[in-house]
Amino acid sequence: MIGLFLNWWPFCYWKEGELVFRAWVNPDNPESGVRILGVLQRIALCYLFASIITYYLKPKAAMLTASLLLTGYWAICYYGNPGDPYSLQGWIGTEAVDMKILGKAHMYKGEGVPFDPEGLLSTLSAVSQVVFGYLAGYYIRKKGKTPEMLNGLFIGGIALLVVGFAWDMAFPINKKIWTSSFTVYTTGLALLTIGTIIYLIEFRNWKERTLAVL
Repeated sequence: MIGLFLNWWPFCYWKEGELVFRAWVNPDNPESGVRILGVLQRIALCYLFASIITYYLKPKAAMLTASLLLTGYWAICYYGNPGDPYSLQGWIGTEAVDMKILGKAHMYKGEGVPFDPEGLLSTLSAVSQVVFGYLAGYYIRKKGKTPEMLNGLFIGGIALLVVGFAWDMAFPINKKIWTSSFTVYTTGLALLTIGTIIYLIEFRNWKERTLAVL
């Protein structure tokens, strides 16, 4: 709701000496209106569905589900438009999903064409990333402050980077449509980052002031 209200703000504006309420759809231009989705909305949807997955499934089943979402999203993107599956104009998520469910008036138009970078279809891949984040936290808590835990984070991070780059050759790393390769690649970066932070703070006993200076 906060994200939606931020998109709608300001709710009123002055026009020809009168205070005019900003309509849900612009009466003078039916293709212009309040954008429904956004970063906060994407986070909300991802947390909703990832929390259901991680609550009802065990870690291995949750990982399998996240992997199936990534491969399923890849298949939907490719077979939805084999001729041009990964461009803003050709991506199936725009015409077949966002345009029909949200409507052109409520989509982002900063790219020159109606296209939502936090669209509904690409949320499938983003949900998987939240599940991976949960599994990383589960792994850290389970292993505790041990070299095994730290090694696992670094090995996992490097492995995901390799998989992400390899997948990029078939399913390009693309943040705009949040491709599965982008999810795997950035998850690998996140594991390496959190592993480095844990190493510096927990194993090398770096203090907050030292980290703040860096």
